[in-house]
Amino acid sequence: MLDNCSQAPKLDELYDRFGSSRVYPDLEAMCFDGGVFKEDNRRRESKLGFRHDRVRDYLLIDAMAEKLSKGEYLADYLTDPFYTELVARAALRAKLSKEYWDRLQAEQPLLCFCSLKHASKENTPHIHTLQARCETLVENGVLSIVSEPVRRAIEWQIAGLQGGASTKLMAATRA
Repeated sequence: MLDNCSQAPKLDELYDRFGSSRVYPDLEAMCFDGGVFKEDNRRRESKLGFRHDRVRDYLLIDAMAEKLSKGEYLADYLTDPFYTELVARAALRAKLSKEYWDRLQAEQPLLCFCSLKHASKENTPHIHTLQARCETLVENGVLSIVSEPVRRAIEWQIAGLQGGASTKLMAATRA
């Protein structure tokens, strides 16, 4: 799912990948039970349909956080805008090194702002560090350097902030 940016992978693709593994019978049993996910046949293709988006997102965030915790930072989905929200939430859960956050700040400022938004909602211990990183990005002119779509996405993340984290950053979007 992560590698293909697919919210609902085809069951035959899952069979091709996991059919000969010990995982597949468990996947089939869970699919038959339908508590977490089920077979979705609406569009002439059997796909994996989740009971709710939050269930799917939780599983994806958990998989991402596990990879990030192991230092696996090279997967394409980590830089894919499709997964920005989920990667930000996984990064908060993974207890990443300062070096990783430095890299994010330099290469993917949007993820820093998105992580700050989620940290402010969940009141995590990361909030003060992320706020300082985002303020540094704004002071260094990130909003004038990034592409227009990324700027708008950053502004959207800032608009979603809760509490005192937003005051200085909101002022920067008006400048």
